[in-house]
Amino acid sequence: MVLFRMALTMVRHGETQFNKDGLLQGQAIDSCLSETGVQQAEAVGLYLKDVHFTNLFVSEMLRARQTAEVILKHNSSSCALEMVCDSLLKEKSFGVAEGQPVKVYRDMAAAAGLEVLDFVAPGGESEQQVTERFKLFLESMLRRVDADHWLNRPEPVPSAPEPDPSAPEPDPSAPEPDPSAPEPVPSAPEPVPSAPEPDPSAPEPEPRAPPPAEGGADDGLGSLGVHALLVSHGAYIRAAVRHLLRALGCSAPPGCDHAHMLSLSPNTGVSRFVLTLARDQAGPDQGGPDQGGLTVRTVRAVFVHRADHLK
Repeated sequence: MVLFRMALTMVRHGETQFNKDGLLQGQAIDSCLSETGVQQAEAVGLYLKDVHFTNLFVSEMLRARQTAEVILKHNSSSCALEMVCDSLLKEKSFGVAEGQPVKVYRDMAAAAGLEVLDFVAPGGESEQQVTERFKLFLESMLRRVDADHWLNRPEPVPSAPEPDPSAPEPDPSAPEPDPSAPEPVPSAPEPVPSAPEPDPSAPEPEPRAPPPAEGGADDGLGSLGVHALLVSHGAYIRAAVRHLLRALGCSAPPGCDHAHMLSLSPNTGVSRFVLTLARDQAGPDQGGPDQGGLTVRTVRAVFVHRADHLK
């Protein structure tokens, strides 16, 4: 089994007029960003301008595409990325409630005796249906990332070194070591050079730059070579985070509880996860998958719904 690691950053689209007015959009209403939404997209684009992305996946809805375009505009290292628009990343459908105030939807759920997350308006999607769409997207994303970066070019996570198969076999005719031979006398250690006395006439050294503050846009990335950006919607990202948390055992960031993780992301809120992936090296003739498809082994949340760029 070979292990790989990648980062996945999720960004909710900027504000629309429907968001501002407290109206449900869902899938039937393909609204554009409001003036505030454009400003939010600019802010998150500047926040992420020095973060390197290797893949970009975007909901095909206008508000998400506009947000992704602004992020790419500011990101010099990723501006040439292909924007993969995927219908699997569309917002949750709220059926007949789309275009109605959020309060109307809540009242419909209460009248049905259900919690809001358990209620499905006529013609709408359930939370489980949205989760199933995210699971399909996750499988599709792993296939794409694998083909782009790893397939036939494995870069395993560092682990204990395997024996070198090219190393020569020991010579069976070589004589056994003589147990009566004296132990070799260790050579005298090299003297450690003493530090030179400071020159009082030398100029003062330049002060070192302070370490970067916590909460940076590159948190959690380290030396990871694969980093996918996903731009989608509030209810969709909430369902995605719930799947990572409950089905895949995602660990929460320090100081972050599950209630915050499962809350609705603010417009252009940013969440990041590090995924450890595994490939079964067995081929079809050994009962393994063809070309060893990637599966998620562990997920770690670095931060969830960060909105520092909006302050």
